[in-house]
Amino acid sequence: YVSEPVTGHGLAANASSSLQRTQTGYHVYTNDRGFRTPTPGETAGQRDLAMIGCSWVMGVGVEFEDCFSARISDATGLSLANLGVGSFSLLQCLLRLEHHIELIRPKYVVMAFASWHVDRSLKGIALGSILYRPVFMRDVQTGELVMRTYNPLPLSLVRAYSLSNRYLGEAAAFGPRYIYEYIRMRVLEAYC
Repeated sequence: YVSEPVTGHGLAANASSSLQRTQTGYHVYTNDRGFRTPTPGETAGQRDLAMIGCSWVMGVGVEFEDCFSARISDATGLSLANLGVGSFSLLQCLLRLEHHIELIRPKYVVMAFASWHVDRSLKGIALGSILYRPVFMRDVQTGELVMRTYNPLPLSLVRAYSLSNRYLGEAAAFGPRYIYEYIRMRVLEAYC
């Protein structure tokens, strides 16, 4: 995941990763726009079907061909743009589609929807309190519902937090905890 100006976070462009979980291992490849693809090095372009949603659409935990987005594409013969990103809200899904729709120009748009997509549109914290998503908030003065974009944290802090977790581990929690507290205070200052 990377910080992304439109949606708060997304998948890195041109990524090639091998992930191992307790029960499964799988690969994640993305194209030049950060859409999950079956093979590395693909270029985004016009597709028949745009699938939007969170980790379900993205296919977290399985190989690309086993995610239900790819299965729908295979069953229908429609070319696929997989716009799914783990932890996305309804708002983020729509913003991501809006940002890329002119490039994709899909015949069909399908969203894998669950009630938590609405909940996430009202909660700004995503991905373990490191990345933030845009949210809907009620303007106190006007009473109108407005979209508030996330407050980007310095990428160096996000990287430092990630590295400290990877190399120091939870046993040396002073490193990540210190960085987490600094980030939390920065966010509080920005929103209060």
